[in-house]
Amino acid sequence: MNPDDSLLQPGQPIPDIELMDDEGRPFSIETMRGRPFILFVYRENKTHLCKTEICELRNYYPDIFVNGYDVVGLSPDTQESQAKTASKLLLNFNLVADPEMKLIKALGAYGQRMAFGKLHTGVYRSTFIIDGAGIIEHTISKVRSKQAADQLLDIIDDRRQKADDPKS
Repeated sequence: MNPDDSLLQPGQPIPDIELMDDEGRPFSIETMRGRPFILFVYRENKTHLCKTEICELRNYYPDIFVNGYDVVGLSPDTQESQAKTASKLLLNFNLVADPEMKLIKALGAYGQRMAFGKLHTGVYRSTFIIDGAGIIEHTISKVRSKQAADQLLDIIDDRRQKADDPKS
């Protein structure tokens, strides 16, 4: 299956499922209402590529934030694992725990995929740019872990240029 076929797309609302963040606080679309944010979905805290993506977004968080977006990470890890990872990596944004994969599956970010020539079932590394009303503005299905922030900033910059262009 191609993740592009299953992921929620621009114009669709993010499901309002309550989970817990790394600090033990409730997280849902309702708690984020009014604040545009980036929701990046990753497989698990202990993999090298996931840590690379998390650290990439941590390092570029000020550039993302100055453009009006918060950042939130989402994985099937437990709240305890999210807390440990956030502390160890000195994160400046929250990680949300979804061990039952309720939101991950509702986003369409779970299913079969080809990896290394074999069919695997698991979480699709994906990113959603979400407006303050909880509506998806952009979906990234082919996240490049080492360039995750550049991918986001390019999209945010393109969106701003289009919004500023009186011809569009």
